[in-house]
Amino acid sequence: MNHLTKRKQAEEKLTETKEYLENLIKYANAPIIVWDTSLSITLFNRAFENLSGYQASEVMGKKIDILFPEDNIESTLEHIQKTASGERWESVEIKIQRKDGELMIALWNTANILDKEKKNIIATIAQGQDITERKQAEESLRRERQQFYSILEVMPMMVCLLTPDYHIPFANRAFREKFGESKGRHCYEYCFGKKEPCDFCESYEVLKTGKPHRWEVTSPDGATVIDVYDFPFTDVDGSPMILEVNVDIAEHKQAEGKLKKTMDATIETMSKIIEAKDPYTSGHQQRVSQLATAIAKELNFSEDKVEGIRVASLIHDIGKIGLPTEILSKPGKLSDIESNLIREHSQIGYDILKSNDFSHPVANIILQHHERLNGSGYPNHLKGDEILLEAKIIGIADVVEAMSSHRPYRPALGIDAALEEISQNRGILYDSEVVDACLKLFKEKGFRFE
Repeated sequence: MNHLTKRKQAEEKLTETKEYLENLIKYANAPIIVWDTSLSITLFNRAFENLSGYQASEVMGKKIDILFPEDNIESTLEHIQKTASGERWESVEIKIQRKDGELMIALWNTANILDKEKKNIIATIAQGQDITERKQAEESLRRERQQFYSILEVMPMMVCLLTPDYHIPFANRAFREKFGESKGRHCYEYCFGKKEPCDFCESYEVLKTGKPHRWEVTSPDGATVIDVYDFPFTDVDGSPMILEVNVDIAEHKQAEGKLKKTMDATIETMSKIIEAKDPYTSGHQQRVSQLATAIAKELNFSEDKVEGIRVASLIHDIGKIGLPTEILSKPGKLSDIESNLIREHSQIGYDILKSNDFSHPVANIILQHHERLNGSGYPNHLKGDEILLEAKIIGIADVVEAMSSHRPYRPALGIDAALEEISQNRGILYDSEVVDACLKLFKEKGFRFE
């Protein structure tokens, strides 16, 4: 009797242990699957149900290839067959096709289950990690980088990127036409034919100071005069670089009309560069410029003042060039530190443009476009008439466009919500006359963003 009791207790203990292990797998957070030597599924936990969209009852006993997209079945099964010879997977990326057709990507690790003699494989267990969002983010960064480089490639300005160790990983077509192919050379070799770095490099001042820098270089024969704009730049992978925009101004120094065209091209380049850096707000500056210019005309501004607002609004966010991409495109709520960094873009924009000889107070307009009548704005908490009227106009156009457009942290709120915002805060945050002109454009004159 004692022997039978012990045996029964042992069997109960074994049953409890088996149930515990089964529940441990069933309710684990990580997707877990087991298949036998015929590649039939024998275990499929809840996390794998969530990943695949299939219920365990739908796949148990079926071949594992039910989980894979048709164009990947052959290559995936080749991986799986290798486990039969004892090979283990370690962090292998496998595509999963959900029941609804959506493609997911899982990072799989496998181990073989052996028989009692530890000689023969009887099954394989795989644990997965859903990395779909991570892969999508990586692909988004890749597309962003490609988009950015594609825009730079066709710019009429000579544009290049400089690394801290004096290499030029990218030079656009206009730059290559002027200086030739880089062929892996350092910038001092590529541009100046030197064997050692320059004694003092103007471009690398931006890495020391963290601020944009503008300078001018003339060739020894005087035939080439280049206006150089250097910006501190963070690549999509977080690497520090210098973004350099070069404008050949030899002829422009003698022809004011051509210089204006070059400046307009530079403004357009700056606008496209910041929107390539921040793809979620693509077209934002152009739309703000459409509305700001229309408001200025509605207020009967002179052509010269309208032109000043057009120029300032087209590059009002140029300061974002100095901000990390991951903050500009962050889908969630920003931390206090990140919000404070974003608020620096007005000051950065002013620092970039303050030395430019615009015929309008463009730098100051950009500095003030986030100021508000009651002093609650930034960066200097200006009030009332301390704020330039041009900045008040761009500030309202900026709010209306931003609220009516999609952002990574929220969907578009719509034009009605935007107009309600400026109406409610008329005379509090926003200039009354400018608000009235804006409302008239939308409600009476049929203004719409293009």
